[in-house]
Amino acid sequence: MHKQSNSNSVILTISFSQFVMPLMFSGIGITLPSVGHDLQATGVQLGLVESIYLGAAAAILLPMGRVADLTDKKTIFKAGLIFYMLITFALGFLQQIELFIGLRLLQGIAGGMLLATNMAILSELVPKKSLGRAIGFAVGSVYLGLTTGPFIAGIITTQLGWRYVYYLGGVLIGVAALISLKNIPSDKKMKFVTIDLVGTLLIITSISLLVAGSSSLGRGVVGYSLLVLGIITMLLFLASQTRVKDPLISLKMILSNSKLTSALLVQLINYAGTFGMTFLFSLYLQTVKEMTPQEAGITLMISPVIMAVFAPVFGRISDTVSPAKITLIGMCFCLLSTLIAWSVDATTPMWVLYVQFALMGFGFAMFSSPNMNIIMSSVEKKFLGMASAIVAELRSLGMVISLTLITIFLSLYVGKNEISIEHAPEYLQAMHFSIISFVFLMVIGVTISALSLKNHPK
Repeated sequence: MHKQSNSNSVILTISFSQFVMPLMFSGIGITLPSVGHDLQATGVQLGLVESIYLGAAAAILLPMGRVADLTDKKTIFKAGLIFYMLITFALGFLQQIELFIGLRLLQGIAGGMLLATNMAILSELVPKKSLGRAIGFAVGSVYLGLTTGPFIAGIITTQLGWRYVYYLGGVLIGVAALISLKNIPSDKKMKFVTIDLVGTLLIITSISLLVAGSSSLGRGVVGYSLLVLGIITMLLFLASQTRVKDPLISLKMILSNSKLTSALLVQLINYAGTFGMTFLFSLYLQTVKEMTPQEAGITLMISPVIMAVFAPVFGRISDTVSPAKITLIGMCFCLLSTLIAWSVDATTPMWVLYVQFALMGFGFAMFSSPNMNIIMSSVEKKFLGMASAIVAELRSLGMVISLTLITIFLSLYVGKNEISIEHAPEYLQAMHFSIISFVFLMVIGVTISALSLKNHPK
């Protein structure tokens, strides 16, 4: 009973932190117009507010995951929460956009500390027979935060001002920090360790170039050059990991375990093939269907609400039924959703869109928790931090790939024209070809998932 109580406390702690961070992440986008007005920021600077956070979090993941495995992941998690809380509070007091951007960089590092350790802590402290349930609650909490963030931030920004979004966020993260201090005791003394410095520099450089390139494709050759340099640097990083004694990412561990390899590939592909859907349909609803931002936002809540409800359910089921089977079915639902999206045009009735959003949410709920269960159950305890960091890294790379594909097609078909009802035909072409690329990715993902199930039926 005591062990079960401790497990539930850990699940509650991780799940609450998993709710608060996405809530802040999704809510910050709502505050940006007000931030820009008050701090006299340019459009480029406001873009940096978002991209620098994502880049910093993604760049620090693998080094932080390795440090967590070598020292104490629980201490790093709690330190990350405290660091995140202090920075979030501070953002609400700033008067200069340059300082705001600088603190968002530090906030991204704090976010990376949390992303590199949260699933590792669950996998270490929760019994394996209940791991799917635990991951399901954590993943469901992420979607709940993503769903409610814009709504809560919108109300607070309208009624009190944007600064109060950061004050409230600081309070909620502070509560998460206090709960973690109570429920997740550190079991090791932190010690100084050395990690692969060359690999660290290469992965930070690569992720930074990829994020900068994907957000600069509108500048033509500059954006594409940054992307190519990012890919080259990533290949150099992977090559370096085969030559060092203590790598940031153990390619040998991954490649020697075909079940793990397949789950990681599917993780990358599913995010690459689905993440950009919200962006595409947000623009579609507001231009082609001429909805208000509020109406579009409510419509787009269908997917994350379904994810938040069903992710814990399928996480629990994956403890008793083959998670590979559930993952495959979830991938098929996601593929079906993208196929329906491929058929959307200016005359598509809204009920078709509702079905498409519901299928995407249901499919992703079936996919996310069981696939995470496969990954975290397939590695040794000493590699849990690395595995947690790799999963988060692949999620970030999937998002970058998804948005990069969209940006390429927007530049080809819309160009420098404003995305508006006057240019709806051009936008629909860009959207159509973006979704074709997503369908192609999802077919590959379903194939990999099916072959993995055939080779590892249990």
